[in-house]
Formats: sequence, C-alpha cells, structure tokens
Amino acid sequence: MRTPRPYQTAAVDKIKQLWSSGKRRVVVVAPVGAGKTYIAELLIVPTLKHKWAQVFFCAHTESLLDQPAQRFTSTEMQAAYIKAGRATDPTAMLQFCSAQTLARRDIVPQHERAVVFVDEAHRVKSATYIEILNKFKSLFKFVYIVYLTATPYRLDGRGLADIADAQIEVATPKQLMGKIPFPDGSIISRPVILPPLYWTEPPPEGDDTEAALSPGIVGDVVRIWQKRGQGLATICRAYSIDHSKLLVERFRSVGISASHIDGTMTTAQRRRLLVGLSVVGHPLAIDILCAGSNIFDEGFDSRASYEMLLPRTEDALEAWRILRDPVTQLGPSEALLLRRRVLDGVLPELRDFWPPVESGRPLEPPPYRPLCCLIDAAPTASKGAWMQRQGRVVRVWYGDDEETVLARSWQGLTVSGPRPSPVVLCHSGSLDRHGALIHHENFPFTTDAIWSPKLRLGNGVAKLHVPLPRICPGCLSIDVERTGTCAYCGAATAEPNLPDETKKEVDFVAREAAPATSTPGTREAFLKSQYVRWLSINRDQAAQGKPAYKPGWPLVRFKARFGFWPDMALQKQVKAQLGIQ
Repeated sequence: MRTPRPYQTAAVDKIKQLWSSGKRRVVVVAPVGAGKTYIAELLIVPTLKHKWAQVFFCAHTESLLDQPAQRFTSTEMQAAYIKAGRATDPTAMLQFCSAQTLARRDIVPQHERAVVFVDEAHRVKSATYIEILNKFKSLFKFVYIVYLTATPYRLDGRGLADIADAQIEVATPKQLMGKIPFPDGSIISRPVILPPLYWTEPPPEGDDTEAALSPGIVGDVVRIWQKRGQGLATICRAYSIDHSKLLVERFRSVGISASHIDGTMTTAQRRRLLVGLSVVGHPLAIDILCAGSNIFDEGFDSRASYEMLLPRTEDALEAWRILRDPVTQLGPSEALLLRRRVLDGVLPELRDFWPPVESGRPLEPPPYRPLCCLIDAAPTASKGAWMQRQGRVVRVWYGDDEETVLARSWQGLTVSGPRPSPVVLCHSGSLDRHGALIHHENFPFTTDAIWSPKLRLGNGVAKLHVPLPRICPGCLSIDVERTGTCAYCGAATAEPNLPDETKKEVDFVAREAAPATSTPGTREAFLKSQYVRWLSINRDQAAQGKPAYKPGWPLVRFKARFGFWPDMALQKQVKAQLGIQ
C-alpha cells in the first residue's frame, strides 16, 4: 500500500473519532483527485485485518466499482461482487456492490457490524439508496456509513444533514493545488491537482443555422480544439448521444482520431475505448473520446483506465517481473512461456494493446498518456455536474515510477513523462454560471446550501454567488483567480457581464439581440414563423438536391429564444394552422 498523504491520514483519524463519539454516518468531502477512494482503502484494510466488521463498497456505475476493486485483486483479503454478471460469494467480508443490484438481492450478514461506503454520495437520497440503507439497518446490529463525494449538495440546494451525522471537508482545491496552507500551516510541495487553463469563445455572429442546431453551444468545437487542445488526450461532453456522434464525425473529417462512447455498449467495448484514450503511440490510441451521457461526469479516472490494461493475477505479475529484469538470462522457450503467462493475466479484450506473444518485441504496453483536456459542450443547470467534469482533467501526473522507467528504458521503449497543464474549453456557459473549480469549497451541512445548482424563487435557498472569471479580450483565456492579468498573453483582463439571477431559468447563450418577451401570443407567433421558415428552407434544399432540415429545427430555435421547449399543445396548434402533418 502506498504512503498516505497527511490530509488523508487526518481524515481517517477524524472518521474514527466521530464513530467513537456515536456519529456513525459521516460525509467525507474532497475534490476530484484528492484520493477519496484511497481514504476508504485506509479504513477497509484494518477493518478486515482485525475482523471488526463486514465491509460494503456501494456505487451506481461499473467504473466506480472496478477502480477500488482492482486494488484488492492481488491481496489476501476475500472480496466479491454484488452485481449482475459478476461472480458472487455471500460469505466474503468485502463486497463491491452495484446499487441497483444490491437493492434487489438479499444480504447474508457475516458479522454484527457493517461498514458501508457510498461513492458519489450526493445521489444517496434516491429511492434505491434509501431502500439499501434501510436494508442494512434491519440486518446489522451496528451500521457505520462513510459517504464519499466532491459535491455534497443536492438538486434542491440543501446539504446532507438529514442522512448523516457529521461532515468532513478533507481538503479544498486551493490546498491541493499548493496555493494555500492546510489548517496546521503545512503546504503541499507537489500539487495533487492542477489549475486548468480555461478558454471561451464569443457567440457566433449572424443567424448561423449550425449554431442554432446546437442549443446553448458557443463557438466551433472542432476548430477551437485544434487551436487550443491539439495533441492533448481529450474528453468531450456533448449534450446528447446524437450530438456526440456528430462531433465524432466532424473530428474525423479533419483527420483527428475520435470515438463515441455510451452506456449501450458492452463492458468490453467501453474498456477498449477508455484504454485507447489513455495510451499513446499505438494504432488503437484515441485523441478524443466523446460522450452524450454522464459517463465522464462521475468516477472516470484516466490512470485507473490505463491500469486495467496491466496484468491482474499474481502469476502474470510474477512472470512480467522476470521479463522486465535486465539481468535475467532466458532461453527462447522459457521466454515464450513467460510471455504467455503475462498475457493470460491481461483482460482478453485488451490483449491486442500488447505485442503478440511470438513477436519478439519487448512485452510492454503502450506508455500512459494522461488526460489533459475537457471540451464541455453540454449546458447544465447542475453545478455539481460541472465541477465533476472539470475534475476529470486536473489530476496530477509526474511521470512513470522508477521501476517502470528502468524496465522500459533498458528495452529501448519510451516512458510517460510529466503532464502539461490541463485545459478546459467551455462552450456551454457553465463557467460563467457556476464558476471555476478552484473556488469550489466551504460547504454547509446543517443549513441550506448556497451552491444550489437549481435555484427557484421561494425555495428558501440563498441566491447563487460564485466568483465570476475575467476574460482576456486578446486571446480569450479565462482569469479565474481575477488577478487582472492574463496568464497566457499578459494582457489586462476584462470584467464579465453579471448574469441576471432573478430569472427562473438559466439562459446559457443569448442568441437574440434583445431579451425575448415571453407571452402566449409571442410564443405562438415565433414558433409559427420558425415553422414557415423551416418549410421554406426545405423547399430550397429539395430544389438543390440537399437533405432536408430535421423536424426539430423550429423547436430548437424556439428554445434558443425563450430558454425552454414549446409544449405539445402549442406544437400541435401551430402545425394544424400550417397544415403540417
């Protein structure tokens, strides 16, 4: 087990102290990349070693389970899954549990105590988790719960005090970036996360049809990535699956290696794509991976994806250590046998990332390529989702460890070096609305949250106040710390336009020259005008032999103007007036 950082040790000590005082339900808050899963591991190992309790690690996605489970594959601790399609063992003292499966299956207690970890705990008020927690309470005499999250608030703007007894804020982004000290006065000398470089673009000029077909998206996603993110491993969050597939086509049309990923794919297919994004110098490597769902919003870790590529069994790891030893002398048949043992320990769907057994090439995977760029093209009213997305690209990477450098160097292979600064290309308006990751701290527990992602008048929650970034008028870089000077080109940065916080809905992009007046009459007139225009455009398209605009085009125009979709009654009324079937 690696050496814990001081703030992780302090978190474990604080959790134990709270448990001893009778506060058995603890929320552990830390930024993405702070090592919340490792904090859980620091509690799990002694709990199992001393047979103090049965342990359950719960999450709602496969990746959130696989990442911590990987850490126990080579240990003597008995672990199993409570998940559809995975090998089960009800007697195992460590269970990795899919929330959806756990709610349906019976639990067979192996101890009077249960220690339950809930990852991405801001989801814990769902009906599924309420059922799970009630199940634990009814089956075990003592239940200790650790809620892990980077965003400890819910969509109603409130904290988590009704489902927990205490909250620990382990570290803030500024502390993990080494910008301010911890309460004990210490400062991190090697940052754990890095502050991103943010870029934005002005809205398109004129009445651009392509922009209208991408609600709330500002700027040319492909062109701006070529200018700001070229060469960086990138995730792209699109606003829908169709939008994601369209962006992949656009990137490929200009020679960029891009792929789409979504939840309908098999586990093996998703693993291949995630590993492809995490490697460089291989035919299966990917520059940009696009998703139109929340695959990247929670739990995604680029390094953990790469580690799925490595041998998983003790026999394979031992064979790999022998092959990597520069002083070991092996005959051809012996070396071939060892190579087969190594690849037998690699997941079958990932073996073609390695050299073939009989190729004679050094048996090493492609070097790791850290994730460095986020393209955010999915407007969201959720502050938590926006913060989670930024967190995907800020994890620090100082390069391969000494053992890996030695093993690859003597075989004449390249190694993974330190990562460049992370880049966030914001096309969604979320930076202006929700703020930068560096300011995401100081969360209330027993009072209403000011970090509410969805604010409504009269819900008893204070208005959202986030430090708005300054924009460089020259290079359009973002000065999130409001220093007044662009860190990229040195120009003076400009004050942003403050958003209108009295509105009930968030307008991510104002596409009209003047604010739209929303009355039943204006909405009907505008939608009718857009349907008339749609009919006219499609007549011209047909005359030129071009494909027609989609039937949703007038609806997108309506939403761009008023900030919400037209209801079905209005759509039917306008279509009937124009004779549209």
